[in-house]
Amino acid sequence: MNLVIITFCVVTIFIVHYRVHSKNNKPILPEQGSFKYLKKGNRQFRRDFKRTDTPGYIETQQPHTAILSCSDSRTPVERIFNLSKGEIFVIREAGQVMAFNSIASLEYAVAVVGVNRLIILGHTECGAVHAAMSGNKLPSEALTKLVNNIKGHIRPNDTLDQAIYHHTEALVTELLNQSSIIKEAVSSKKVKLYSGIYNIQTGKVKLNQYNF
Repeated sequence: MNLVIITFCVVTIFIVHYRVHSKNNKPILPEQGSFKYLKKGNRQFRRDFKRTDTPGYIETQQPHTAILSCSDSRTPVERIFNLSKGEIFVIREAGQVMAFNSIASLEYAVAVVGVNRLIILGHTECGAVHAAMSGNKLPSEALTKLVNNIKGHIRPNDTLDQAIYHHTEALVTELLNQSSIIKEAVSSKKVKLYSGIYNIQTGKVKLNQYNF
């Protein structure tokens, strides 16, 4: 019974957090969550894919930028920067946490793909940071580990916006401390490193560049 109550509380926190600012958004229709809706979307994508004025198949990828962002559905990274297919290498993790797989992906982007810019991108109203601030017990080990990766970056008396900023800034230090490949690329000026916050209400991204 206690687990049921805890799970209900956690789910409620996320739902309230994500919906509190959605009054002016268009409602999600039931058919939009269906498999048929996804198939319809893919048919349209294939039609656009075959158009001569739209790049469809790209033989090799040569992105200029790699971005670690949150998996929040309101942060469509390519659209945020108005970029075309093949321009960015995107890694998405809830709360853009610096997990081993995201570090490996960024290293691959630098060492193999050859990007010259890395961005750690947080966003306003982040549910993962909000959960870390709440202090509530989570219903799984995986969720607990995720939140624990964020808690250490939050300062006493932080507002949610401040906590998101501090968390995003701290991830830059974590990346450099945990990856000699990226640290060397940044220190040798082969790669520029940024952190940023995307405002989901205005669409604006504020970026900070680091010089080491």
